[in-house]
Amino acid sequence: PEVDAKSTKVGDEISSELRSITLIERQYYPKEETLIFSFTSPVNSSTVLDELKVSAKKDRTDKTKYDTSIKKINEDLDVVKVKHLPDTWEKLAVAIYAKKVDLESMGDDQKIHFVRNEISTDDPYNSNRSKESYELSAVKLEIDQTQKEMRNNAKKETTHRKSIRKIEKVNDNLQASLEEKTDKEQEEVKQTIEQNKSQIESIDKEISTLKESDNELNLKLNKLNDRKEELQNS
Repeated sequence: PEVDAKSTKVGDEISSELRSITLIERQYYPKEETLIFSFTSPVNSSTVLDELKVSAKKDRTDKTKYDTSIKKINEDLDVVKVKHLPDTWEKLAVAIYAKKVDLESMGDDQKIHFVRNEISTDDPYNSNRSKESYELSAVKLEIDQTQKEMRNNAKKETTHRKSIRKIEKVNDNLQASLEEKTDKEQEEVKQTIEQNKSQIESIDKEISTLKESDNELNLKLNKLNDRKEELQNS
């Protein structure tokens, strides 16, 4: 059975055992027959002592021993190289796993998938690439993702505000209609108005939560931009 030709995209997150892994960059250099990719995996109390290993296979029956290496750039960021790939390779599934994990028990959804024709590059291969350069890629990706999250928050807030305006308009119309209602009907209308006000309150709370999230994202973005400057100037 072949590994399906799905491929993990930059920014995709996969869950593998007790860790989450986000793909930061991926390139295949045909002349050097070398695949290079980097990923972030935040350390937690369950993974702090893990020594990470790499396994690459074209499919589940592939017994080839590939020349793999993993290098730590910082606590969260690692770079993997798979060298001397056969000229015929089209796709590869790579498992990043802790020494204590049973590799055979890992499902395809816990691996990073590469498709050769998607990631081949004509860029010159730099075997002495700096740690700062790898970290810069990770920081830039995180900046993009943070900005995207902020744009999504802004869209949600706009939708919420439109909903509030709609409900307020309905309440104004209900209020205006009270005079021509019977006492019993008036009670029902007043109840509806109150329920609508409660709905506005809960939407307001959601807007406040979005604003809090935006404040945190803003602080994060400032720190990331400062780090980007540092790395670009190092």
